[in-house]
Amino acid sequence: MIQLNEMQQLLKKLEGTPEGDLLKQMIGQSKLLTRSTPGFKQIKKAQNIIIKDSTDSDVYYDKPYLLTTRNQRYLDTTLPQEADSAFTIVSAGDTIFELVSRGVNKIVTVDINDLQLLVFKLRKAAIMTLKPSQFEQFLINSKGYRFMSKDMYKVVREAFDKKDEPTINFWDNIIEINPQDDLRQYLFKGIGGDIAKTRMCLPFLRNKPGYYDLRLKLEKADIQIHLQDALEYLKQNPNQQFDYIDITNILLFIYQLQCEDNQEKYYEVLKQLKTIYDNNLNNGGIFVIDYLFAVGLKELEQISEENPNKRKVQQIYKITLKKLRELFEIESITASKLIEGFGSSQDTIIYTQKNR
Repeated sequence: MIQLNEMQQLLKKLEGTPEGDLLKQMIGQSKLLTRSTPGFKQIKKAQNIIIKDSTDSDVYYDKPYLLTTRNQRYLDTTLPQEADSAFTIVSAGDTIFELVSRGVNKIVTVDINDLQLLVFKLRKAAIMTLKPSQFEQFLINSKGYRFMSKDMYKVVREAFDKKDEPTINFWDNIIEINPQDDLRQYLFKGIGGDIAKTRMCLPFLRNKPGYYDLRLKLEKADIQIHLQDALEYLKQNPNQQFDYIDITNILLFIYQLQCEDNQEKYYEVLKQLKTIYDNNLNNGGIFVIDYLFAVGLKELEQISEENPNKRKVQQIYKITLKKLRELFEIESITASKLIEGFGSSQDTIIYTQKNR
């Protein structure tokens, strides 16, 4: 049986609070699980996020995105017309869905957060089983009573691969154990935005025919999912080439977490992007390198933001852009922002194209 010492110690601190009541439920359910249960590690990780969210900011980076934070309409410009293969980040899965909806048949997608792979499988199963309005109720309208509800989950669950025990066990336990309010407030990033704006930024949701067409294409698409760092995967597979490579918004996290704000170390990472461009991108292909939230290129020329956290993000964008201009002939486009941010009402997408 699992070790419950940590949970029981935490329960003493939280006794008499709503969090303590939730932890009691969790401990009761946990006794039904063993370390050998498929999906146990991920269940424990998710419950740790929920329990610690209000007291420990370190769990923020473990939180999975339930919804994209990017306006996916940038693919209107960046995706080559005849693209058949793509490499991208799993995240919430929306870029994958957009690529499939636009006719990309072969996709390799990676993420370093194992919870993101589980979110993707849940959202794919939701597309395969729910109507567009139900999909929004279950996964987008976080203020509604059907958000992550048990009755809708029972329908979605039918689309899981019956042999995929880790995914089934994970979602069975997470949705059974936790009140909807706790899932809404503590487990996920990227929820709670304007529903109409979200629909506008996700073209596969804009009309019913497009949604059902995506469902048919998902049945046939070749989607390979790996729990791995994106740059490391491409480095290890130099002979695997794609018509489209999209690594948006991992550079911000690489700078802060992997490089620990060390510019020289960060520049060495950015140099790897040129090797990826040379080895992994087909001629005529497009490499989408970064997505700058709510800021235009002119605003980065002279940073005036007073908020220290927002100013730091702008400075990282500026450092990144300077180095990318040394490595590539970059292009940029703008898109209306999905999430509230600082400065411009537009997001900026940075990309480069390989000559035929």
